[in-house]
Amino acid sequence: MSRVTRSDEEIEEARILGKALAALRASQGLTQAQVAERAGVAKQRICKAERGHVYPRQGNLKRILAGMGVTFAALHRAQGLVQDPRSEEDDTPDYDSEAAHRAAVRLAQEAGKAVAHCCLAFMELQAGGWEEGRHGE
Repeated sequence: MSRVTRSDEEIEEARILGKALAALRASQGLTQAQVAERAGVAKQRICKAERGHVYPRQGNLKRILAGMGVTFAALHRAQGLVQDPRSEEDDTPDYDSEAAHRAAVRLAQEAGKAVAHCCLAFMELQAGGWEEGRHGE
């Protein structure tokens, strides 16, 4: 069996795809074996693809992405980030997960308060409206 010589560009494309696939798999908390099982392909295919040794055929790539539960759009974004981790497309703040969690909780609490105030105002209006002196005047 003869080897096909790949151009530098093809080698680089396979490397970028591999890194993007590995990042997506890790972001889903999956092992190569889990993705292979879900995708119905050999684990070696996943390993070789992530290392940039092969560029999967379209059908295999579709199955791999489906096995990870991600879309081609997610793969495209991941490839862009592999090429340029500080690209303008990635305008996500650089929070650690704990800080992001605290910010999300604060936001949810404030939104909950605002919704509660709106609901109370609506109920008050439905009950006959606001009266002078009744609300702290």
